[in-house]
Amino acid sequence: MHNRHSRLATPTLALSNINLCLDRQARLRHHLLTNHREQLMSALAHLHPDIARNHVMIRKEAAEFCGLSPATFRRLNETGRFPTPIRLSERRLGWRVSALLEWLDCREQGREWKDFQGARAA
Repeated sequence: MHNRHSRLATPTLALSNINLCLDRQARLRHHLLTNHREQLMSALAHLHPDIARNHVMIRKEAAEFCGLSPATFRRLNETGRFPTPIRLSERRLGWRVSALLEWLDCREQGREWKDFQGARAA
Protein backbone atom coordinates (compact mmCIF):
# COMPACT_ATOMS: atom_id res chain seq x y z
CA MET A 1 0.00 0.00 0.00
CA HIS A 2 1.32 3.42 -0.97
CA ASN A 3 1.20 6.35 1.34
CA ARG A 4 1.01 9.93 0.16
CA HIS A 5 4.72 10.53 0.84
CA SER A 6 5.91 7.77 -1.49
CA ARG A 7 3.94 9.27 -4.38
CA LEU A 8 5.55 12.68 -3.80
CA ALA A 9 9.09 11.33 -3.62
CA THR A 10 9.13 9.97 -7.16
CA PRO A 11 8.43 13.26 -9.01
CA THR A 12 10.91 15.11 -6.80
CA LEU A 13 13.58 12.52 -7.53
CA ALA A 14 12.82 12.70 -11.24
CA LEU A 15 13.09 16.50 -11.19
CA SER A 16 16.41 16.39 -9.37
CA ASN A 17 17.75 13.90 -11.95
CA ILE A 18 16.61 16.21 -14.76
CA ASN A 19 18.26 19.18 -13.06
CA LEU A 20 21.51 17.24 -12.67
CA CYS A 21 21.42 16.26 -16.34
CA LEU A 22 20.73 19.85 -17.44
CA ASP A 23 23.50 21.11 -15.17
CA ARG A 24 25.98 18.67 -16.75
CA GLN A 25 24.92 19.75 -20.23
CA ALA A 26 25.33 23.42 -19.33
CA ARG A 27 28.79 22.80 -17.85
CA LEU A 28 29.84 20.80 -20.92
CA ARG A 29 28.55 23.50 -23.30
CA HIS A 30 30.35 26.20 -21.29
CA HIS A 31 33.57 24.14 -21.32
CA LEU A 32 33.38 23.59 -25.08
CA LEU A 33 32.64 27.26 -25.83
CA THR A 34 35.39 28.45 -23.50
CA ASN A 35 37.91 26.07 -25.07
CA HIS A 36 36.89 27.08 -28.58
CA ARG A 37 37.10 30.79 -27.71
CA GLU A 38 40.56 30.21 -26.19
CA GLN A 39 41.63 28.39 -29.36
CA LEU A 40 40.43 31.30 -31.50
CA MET A 41 42.26 33.80 -29.31
CA SER A 42 45.46 31.75 -29.28
CA ALA A 43 45.31 31.47 -33.07
CA LEU A 44 45.18 35.27 -33.25
CA ALA A 45 47.79 35.81 -30.51
CA HIS A 46 50.79 35.08 -32.73
CA LEU A 47 49.68 37.64 -35.33
CA HIS A 48 50.64 41.30 -35.37
CA PRO A 49 47.84 43.24 -33.56
CA ASP A 50 46.79 45.10 -36.73
CA ILE A 51 46.51 41.86 -38.65
CA ALA A 52 44.67 40.12 -35.80
CA ARG A 53 42.10 42.94 -35.58
CA ASN A 54 41.45 42.65 -39.33
CA HIS A 55 41.04 38.88 -39.22
CA VAL A 56 37.60 37.86 -40.53
CA MET A 57 35.48 35.28 -38.71
CA ILE A 58 32.60 33.38 -40.24
CA ARG A 59 29.17 33.37 -38.58
CA LYS A 60 29.75 30.40 -36.25
CA GLU A 61 33.16 31.67 -35.09
CA ALA A 62 31.84 35.22 -34.59
CA ALA A 63 28.87 33.99 -32.53
CA GLU A 64 31.12 31.84 -30.34
CA PHE A 65 33.68 34.64 -30.02
CA CYS A 66 30.94 36.95 -28.69
CA GLY A 67 29.43 34.23 -26.49
CA LEU A 68 26.10 34.23 -28.33
CA SER A 69 23.87 31.40 -29.45
CA PRO A 70 23.41 31.14 -33.22
CA ALA A 71 19.77 32.26 -32.88
CA THR A 72 20.63 35.36 -30.84
CA PHE A 73 23.50 36.19 -33.18
CA ARG A 74 21.18 35.96 -36.21
CA ARG A 75 18.47 38.03 -34.50
CA LEU A 76 20.90 40.82 -33.52
CA ASN A 77 22.34 40.86 -37.02
CA GLU A 78 18.92 40.97 -38.72
CA THR A 79 17.72 43.84 -36.52
CA GLY A 80 20.81 45.98 -37.12
CA ARG A 81 22.02 45.68 -33.53
CA PHE A 82 25.27 44.06 -34.59
CA PRO A 83 28.15 45.14 -36.87
CA THR A 84 27.48 44.89 -40.59
CA PRO A 85 29.04 41.75 -42.06
CA ILE A 86 31.40 41.54 -45.00
CA ARG A 87 30.07 39.48 -47.90
CA LEU A 88 32.79 36.90 -48.55
CA SER A 89 30.88 35.05 -51.26
CA GLU A 90 27.32 34.67 -52.43
CA ARG A 91 26.37 32.61 -49.39
CA ARG A 92 29.10 33.38 -46.84
CA LEU A 93 29.34 36.36 -44.48
CA GLY A 94 32.20 37.36 -42.22
CA TRP A 95 32.91 39.83 -39.43
CA ARG A 96 36.19 41.54 -38.63
CA VAL A 97 37.55 40.89 -35.14
CA SER A 98 37.88 44.67 -34.66
CA ALA A 99 34.12 45.13 -35.22
CA LEU A 100 33.33 42.28 -32.82
CA LEU A 101 35.59 43.79 -30.16
CA GLU A 102 33.92 47.20 -30.61
CA TRP A 103 30.50 45.56 -30.25
CA LEU A 104 31.62 43.77 -27.06
CA ASP A 105 32.96 47.07 -25.67
CA CYS A 106 29.65 48.70 -26.51
CA ARG A 107 27.73 45.96 -24.68
CA GLU A 108 30.06 46.22 -21.70
CA GLN A 109 29.28 49.96 -21.47
CA GLY A 110 25.54 49.21 -21.68
CA ARG A 111 25.14 51.03 -24.99
CA GLU A 112 23.20 49.97 -28.06
CA TRP A 113 25.23 49.33 -31.21
CA LYS A 114 23.13 51.76 -33.28
CA ASP A 115 23.75 54.55 -30.76
CA PHE A 116 27.46 53.77 -30.70
CA GLN A 117 27.66 53.85 -34.50
CA GLY A 118 25.70 57.12 -34.63
CA ALA A 119 28.00 58.80 -32.08
CA ARG A 120 31.09 57.56 -33.92
CA ALA A 121 29.85 58.89 -37.27
CA ALA A 122 29.14 62.37 -35.85
